[in-house]
Amino acid sequence: ARKLLASNQQQLAATVRKPQQQQQQQRPAAAVLLQYCLSDMQLPAGKVQLSGSSSSESSDQQLQLGVADLQSVVKQLHGLLLLPTADGTVKPLTVVSNQPSRSAAVAAGVRNLVCVCSGQLEHQLLQTLPDQILDPAVGVVLQRQLLQIAAAGLTNIRQVTAGILDDLLLPQLLPAAWRGQLHVDWDLGSSSSSSRVSTEPSRPAEFTPAATDLQQQQQPSREFIKLLWQWMSDRSDVSDLCHWPVLPIAGGKLRLLQQPAQVLRGGDWTESLSSALLKLGCCLLDTQIINFPCTALAPFVQQPTAAGVLDALIAAQAAAAAASTAQQYNERRSSDGLGPDRQGVWGLLSAQLRGRWQAQLLELRPAERNQLRTYLLQAKWFASDAEQLSPQQLHMLRSLPIYEVHASLQHEQGPATASQPQQQQQQQSQFLPLSQAGQPPLLLAPVGVSTKLLGSRFISSESATEEDILCKHLSIHRLSISDFLVQYLDAIAPEQMDRSALIGTMMYVLRNLKQITTDQDPSLLSVIRDLPLIPTRAAFSNPQQYGRDPVPKALLAAPVHLFDPRNNAFQQLLDPLAHFPAPPFDGSSSSSSSSGVDGLEGATAEGAALLEGLVLCGL
Repeated sequence: ARKLLASNQQQLAATVRKPQQQQQQQRPAAAVLLQYCLSDMQLPAGKVQLSGSSSSESSDQQLQLGVADLQSVVKQLHGLLLLPTADGTVKPLTVVSNQPSRSAAVAAGVRNLVCVCSGQLEHQLLQTLPDQILDPAVGVVLQRQLLQIAAAGLTNIRQVTAGILDDLLLPQLLPAAWRGQLHVDWDLGSSSSSSRVSTEPSRPAEFTPAATDLQQQQQPSREFIKLLWQWMSDRSDVSDLCHWPVLPIAGGKLRLLQQPAQVLRGGDWTESLSSALLKLGCCLLDTQIINFPCTALAPFVQQPTAAGVLDALIAAQAAAAAASTAQQYNERRSSDGLGPDRQGVWGLLSAQLRGRWQAQLLELRPAERNQLRTYLLQAKWFASDAEQLSPQQLHMLRSLPIYEVHASLQHEQGPATASQPQQQQQQQSQFLPLSQAGQPPLLLAPVGVSTKLLGSRFISSESATEEDILCKHLSIHRLSISDFLVQYLDAIAPEQMDRSALIGTMMYVLRNLKQITTDQDPSLLSVIRDLPLIPTRAAFSNPQQYGRDPVPKALLAAPVHLFDPRNNAFQQLLDPLAHFPAPPFDGSSSSSSSSGVDGLEGATAEGAALLEGLVLCGL
């Protein structure tokens, strides 16, 4: 029969091209002939899931026919009009070179391409290319046979795969200018006929090449992109779709599939957090379109966890670095008399990502920085049963300038910000990375120290949980009180020191002296003994100035240089203003002296305890 058809091609063409209604049969004549020509090919025991078939088994179960036998059969059928397509025409079965299926299909082109759809989704997806898909009326048996032939890659018959979509089909369904673009603006209101999806595959009444050319210039609809991802939801070859932006992201854009991924699946994002992520080069998946389980997204979309966000930021930083390198590369080409590399990856990245990372880091608003830090430092990401962050992720977490620090004190200088505009100086003085080259790491202040005495090296934390995470997982050191007094407080000139903050801090230390020295800081006694941090009575000779003006250096004394005011002999022999501690450190309960002092109100009753603390420190 195969030889007979080959010798009567004109009669064959006339027969298979008769209108369907004149053939008085449900199946196209070409399908009947082709199935008969393949009837001596034994079907494998495995089944293939097809349109209209109730089988639930995967096409991966099909058994390959012997290549030699298959070559012999298709060679006899080469050039015969035996492939009925969904537009009512018939295409020839042609043999292509024995190359890998994807390369062979590309070489053969799309003129005689016929795709065998293996399910309802594929018919819906490709229904606007009816001249390139097999007529669904050919029957299940013939479809199964043709799928086996398609798997061998020897003819113009093809299975629908991500690679075939990328090379041959999407160029006809998407605007040509989209190919190779990192992301494109997408008209969500588009309702082009090239993108419409119906519930059942159907054969159009008329089909003209001119209509196809018009459709190719129009954008896909929301339904088309959703259908595409439903089809790809559990496929393993999605990475072959590598030249077309088909991933829907927030903001009405479609993005190229990339690894490592900068796209994040939707989570419990606040407006400020979403804004921060977008500024740093991340994208948010449009979950209104992909609102169904889709395992194929895993390599291309990060999960809304701390690890996922950090991986997306790492990818965004790498992309920005590549863009910077691309700019230098194109500058060298220009200096050599060559044009920029507009077609390559360097040209693409330099055009779209140049300088994005560093610029957006500087432009993050305080609310965005706070929200990003709060999200990343949630206790659930660091729980014992949670997936541990990798060293690379922890490094990114430390390097982000999202950690609010206390305002710089007057004696502090910021050489790193000296050359920056005023607005940037103010922003960088408030938010810094935990560690940066050439700068000492940030610290946590000891408990009880007034914030007015803390400078820009100390983190202003919002909660004890956050501080615990900083210490345990990000290697941030909490300074002891003795180290703080020696290294920081003693270095501040008295005229630059807030009087009420100094008094409030020293009151806390002396009230809790025994507990601190026993549990945390045994060297505290010896440190306080020699530091001139206790105001004398001369500092407050005018009660109206108590807690307002800075304390002159001459009016501060170390405990070892002060005397116990309870000793009457000392009272008679020594100058009361120069040699005795000021209230409330002298045990005084005078409430008039305590107004305006941090931590002092209601504490004068503890004056005796403060005085005993000074005694322990060498009073």
